[in-house]
Amino acid sequence: MIEVSVRSRVVRAGVHAVRAAARLASEIGGGTEGELSIALVGDRTMKRLHAEYLGIDETTDVLAFPLGEGAGEVVVSLAVAAREAAARGLDPREEALRYVAHGVLHLCGLDDENPAERRAMRRAEEKVLRRLRKDALL
Repeated sequence: MIEVSVRSRVVRAGVHAVRAAARLASEIGGGTEGELSIALVGDRTMKRLHAEYLGIDETTDVLAFPLGEGAGEVVVSLAVAAREAAARGLDPREEALRYVAHGVLHLCGLDDENPAERRAMRRAEEKVLRRLRKDALL
């Protein structure tokens, strides 16, 4: 089951598209069935969580929290997605859905600590986004 909580109005990602992105990322990442919560938040909430859980007193794009037995929570900053998309001339909705996929892929065990891992993560994210486009969700 995928629960989506929208706590920001910066980017309208669309709950159906968020669920689809999470489901696809889980399939691509080899994830197992389990409870998944996705929170779409603004800068204030993301900065607080980043400081509380990682000790970094600034906002970030996405945080992923494994909760055991296939369960997890992904927190996406819609404010960061909007800023990054504007800076790079991208669709903010697509950027937010990329963050959803990225967080779920982390929960599936993918990492991005070195260049090879970053390439594998980017390929998996692109697969999710291509499928969302094909299914007319992007």
